[in-house]
Amino acid sequence: MASGPGMGLGTFGWYVGMWVTMTAAMMLPSVTPMVITFARVSAERTQSLHIPLVPTWIFLFGYLVAWIVYGLIAYGLYLIIDLLNLGFLA
Repeated sequence: MASGPGMGLGTFGWYVGMWVTMTAAMMLPSVTPMVITFARVSAERTQSLHIPLVPTWIFLFGYLVAWIVYGLIAYGLYLIIDLLNLGFLA
């Protein structure tokens, strides 16, 4: 695999696979304290209010979906800029 300035992002499948892997590797460790806090607060509020709140897996799923959508938008912008052939990506 080539690397450095001007390197293409590859096919859509390759990009999504690498983006999801990178998101899991880099973002999940940094969000872990927030997920733990969310789970603890949600459990406490469920006990005190006697109504179920948002499950922790939905919170985590939403976090991952937000990063995946961000990556898809970035890939789309890259394709548009590449199609315009402005030369500054070369």
